[in-house]
Amino acid sequence: MEVKEFKGKFMPEKLSEEKKAKAFEQIKKLRKRGEKMVKGKFSFINAPGGMFEFGYKFFKGEPVRRISITDGEICDVPLEVAIHLNNIVLKIPVVDINMQIPYSKRFPGFKKYRKESRVSFVPSEYETDSLKALFAE
Repeated sequence: MEVKEFKGKFMPEKLSEEKKAKAFEQIKKLRKRGEKMVKGKFSFINAPGGMFEFGYKFFKGEPVRRISITDGEICDVPLEVAIHLNNIVLKIPVVDINMQIPYSKRFPGFKKYRKESRVSFVPSEYETDSLKALFAE
């Protein structure tokens, strides 16, 4: 294992009180948006009928929350968790049929893979247009 430290040539500027206040307001807005509860159906694509358990902490200072959801369960979850569940993917390396060697071994630094969703959370409360507006906020 190799650990590298990178030191930039330029030090970031110290934040003024005005910029700190602006950043704090943006964080408050993001937290408020993330706390909205969304009702929907959870599906565990990798293991139908199974239980998916995970922990999450989206902002510094929050406690780590542990969630366990069963496949097919209709439940209320915070918007942050719904977005997170829909972004969980499994990356599967693509193998060339002729060579039977993954692209990453033939071309170092280049990895070709396909993404498959492991889990999904489909909101039932919202129509498609209002859901897009909710995620865009």
